[in-house]
Amino acid sequence: MTDENATLTVEFCGEHHELASEDTLTFGRRGDIVVDDNPYLHRVVGRFVHRQGVWWLQNQGTRITVELRDLRSATRLSISPGQQVALVSPAFSVHFGAGPTTYELIGSRVASGVDETVESMDAVGTVTIDFGVVPLSSEQHLLLVALCEMRLIDSDSMPTNQSLASRLGWTITKYNRKLDHLCAKLTREGVRGLRGGPDGVATDRRQALIDHALSVALVTPGDLGMLARQAS
Repeated sequence: MTDENATLTVEFCGEHHELASEDTLTFGRRGDIVVDDNPYLHRVVGRFVHRQGVWWLQNQGTRITVELRDLRSATRLSISPGQQVALVSPAFSVHFGAGPTTYELIGSRVASGVDETVESMDAVGTVTIDFGVVPLSSEQHLLLVALCEMRLIDSDSMPTNQSLASRLGWTITKYNRKLDHLCAKLTREGVRGLRGGPDGVATDRRQALIDHALSVALVTPGDLGMLARQAS
């Protein structure tokens, strides 16, 4: 069941957040909800986001597993790093630990004008999917293939931006513009490490982009032929 007007309420230690479908909410050491200054805690552990008429809980950490519990049944789901799950229960809690400390968020989902007798998490939302898997234009796909080429042929070398632009037959201005747009697109979907700027260098941004593209199969070895066709 989907509802574009569904609202979500999340509470942590007396702090309440009510989200409309166009909102997102992160939580962690430096999230929208500042959980704790615990050094074992990720800067961002997870994110609530509304997509295609459904609220999702995304695990944006790298080591911490998040547990989603249905407060109306005994159902529990473990969400591994880099995965997400649909929030189908009207009332739920979110649990995670960092070092010796565990944390809990309480949430409720309210549909607008829709009967709330939805299925439990036993039946719906038990399959997690990768986030950051987005549709790509032909040039965005080609750019990713060029970036990932050396990793796909088992090399850790990182080509310069100028060499990549030449490999694609683009000007450096076009290359930089396409790279900026692709990073912004994936950042909006929750992929971290692509902003660059004062918190990171260009090589770090490209490395994060390569790591993400390969981890969710936005680029595969079968795509390398695109570069040969581009050069011909």
